[in-house]
Amino acid sequence: ATGEGSVTSAKTSNVPSLFHPMVVARVGTTLGKINSYDESAADGKDLGFAVAASVLADFDADGGDDGLVRAEADWLLRLAGFTHTGAFYISTAQDGADFSAQALDSLGVHAQVSYAIAGKVEPGFRYAGVFPTDESGREHEILGGLSVYFLGHDVKWSTDAGVVLEGAPGAENRDFRFRTQVQLQF
Repeated sequence: ATGEGSVTSAKTSNVPSLFHPMVVARVGTTLGKINSYDESAADGKDLGFAVAASVLADFDADGGDDGLVRAEADWLLRLAGFTHTGAFYISTAQDGADFSAQALDSLGVHAQVSYAIAGKVEPGFRYAGVFPTDESGREHEILGGLSVYFLGHDVKWSTDAGVVLEGAPGAENRDFRFRTQVQLQF
């Protein structure tokens, strides 16, 4: 009734009570002069291409029947101000007591194109889609964008706008999106 209390014993540890390891791997390569983490060709560099793939496997070491595998393949192509990026995604989920009983959970895709004009202004377009086996979780994102480079990537203003459709085909919810940001990089 007074709200007072006392701790009579406590067990503290930085060791988790649940052992749940995962394996994550990524491999990729580039061709030409390219930074595979820079989606813009605003610097006007020559032809560059990058391709990579990654995988995450959760082996259900704790026996919770919730193992999964996620994998993706992605690419980046840049040439004289033009940039194209894209990726394919796949996810499986454990469907039974054994980790090897994996069933398709969802697929995904994204593609983006942009063109840098004089290294200062870059309009672009992006499509992304997530397609789970449960159609009510489907999502499509269709956006147009514009980036303005004041001091290259060190001072940049980016804006995008478009529509996000969520839900089963024919019963989608529409969310109109407008975002803008200023980026300062040191």
